[in-house]
Amino acid sequence: MSQARQKFSHTAFLELLERCVVQPMYGDGEYERYRGYRLLAIDGTTLRLPTNKVLIEEFGTTRYMNGRQKVACDNVESKASVLYDVLNEIPLAGSLHRARANDIRAAKEHISLVGKGDIVMADRGYCSYAFFANIQAQSGDFIVRLRDKTYQEFHSLFTDKTQKEAFIKVPCPDHFRSEPGIPSCLSLRLIRVELPDGEVEVLATSLLNKRKFPLKDFKKLYYQRWRIETYFQTIKSRLTLDNFTGRTVEAIKQDFFSTLFISGLETILTADTNEELAQKANLHEQKVNKAISFHAIKDQILLLMFDPPEDFEERVKKLFLINPTLQRPYREKNRERLSMKSNARSLHFQKFARKFVF
Repeated sequence: MSQARQKFSHTAFLELLERCVVQPMYGDGEYERYRGYRLLAIDGTTLRLPTNKVLIEEFGTTRYMNGRQKVACDNVESKASVLYDVLNEIPLAGSLHRARANDIRAAKEHISLVGKGDIVMADRGYCSYAFFANIQAQSGDFIVRLRDKTYQEFHSLFTDKTQKEAFIKVPCPDHFRSEPGIPSCLSLRLIRVELPDGEVEVLATSLLNKRKFPLKDFKKLYYQRWRIETYFQTIKSRLTLDNFTGRTVEAIKQDFFSTLFISGLETILTADTNEELAQKANLHEQKVNKAISFHAIKDQILLLMFDPPEDFEERVKKLFLINPTLQRPYREKNRERLSMKSNARSLHFQKFARKFVF
């Protein structure tokens, strides 16, 4: 089995993702938009890999200090980058890189999928003139959180409560001037956002039209970026992405891209059931429980792909309706729980809270 899977290319899952998830979602034009725009998020996450010579050569190692003993420990890791549609809950693309790969370089190949009518959202690791320019070259728009020390002349946006936004022109940094297609200047809109706990964020955006995109809308709009963080949590916890089924480069890529495909397929298959649940007159909107839906897909996927019975849709729909979850938007985090040390919180989750699907 292990030898045979090496003859199977991971690119099959890329094609399945495109044909069975992306094309069905956008094919008929009936998908969720924000004022006519797709909301896309780009982010990266770290994957812990098995330790062997082949994977070390491909992905490299990362050194950590091992707890109280202060002993250096080298772990084999990979940087996974994903482009995610936050409103329609499907991944559009993913890629694997060396552990310490730069976030912007890791996401560069995803930019080709961005076009007119797209808004790309990203966190502080993507604050780069070249990143902004590459998105605009594709006729897309962006909202990116700035680092505290970026564009020093407008640093007062972080400290002065009376300032809410600024329109600026940013000249191209010298180290980017030699790159083809990089403009000599970019027009940006900087927006101050104050969070409930007093923390201040400054967003850089290419959405300059104040009438179409008023200042008051950006706080909730940028909050949508958090959905890619919950997506990473889903594929790591529900689909146990970090529990790789092989120790070769091809096996790692098969596991990663098949997980992206399955996560997108779950969204497609549960769309009608989620729409039915949303129409119920409840205090909070209900959605399909992913622990249930992923388990159902695991049991039914071979029937779906090779010999689907006539009552297949009715059969899986009954499963999807079991124990739906409640959606509580903008729910505040439990500070007492967050105050636990991260290692203790992680151990508690693994022992008592985690629900395995496979």
